[in-house]
Amino acid sequence: MFKWADTLQLKENILQIRQQYTSFQTPEIFIYALPDGLWSLSYILFIEAFWYGEKKSWIFALIIPAIGILSEIFQFSGLIQGTFDIWDAIFYIAPFIIFYGAKICYSRKKSNEKN
Repeated sequence: MFKWADTLQLKENILQIRQQYTSFQTPEIFIYALPDGLWSLSYILFIEAFWYGEKKSWIFALIIPAIGILSEIFQFSGLIQGTFDIWDAIFYIAPFIIFYGAKICYSRKKSNEKN
């Protein structure tokens, strides 16, 4: 596979780079909490596309983030099994806040441009 690198005398450089980056550890927040946030974001975007133009779409978009946060609260209080993680709660609600915050800012800017 590395015959071409050997021919160009790059094999040693490539092996050094590979060795340097194999020691990299992915932060646990990306492994455990980020997928929850991405699922939350994908649901929010789906609801927004499905209910496009409806003023109450945010209520439906809040369902999954709310369920995620409630599950974290119930885990914290011991009502359901699991380990409470504040990062999970943050990653559940952050996409909602960011998306609808940006949407509100954009709509205000757009209405100000009309006036």
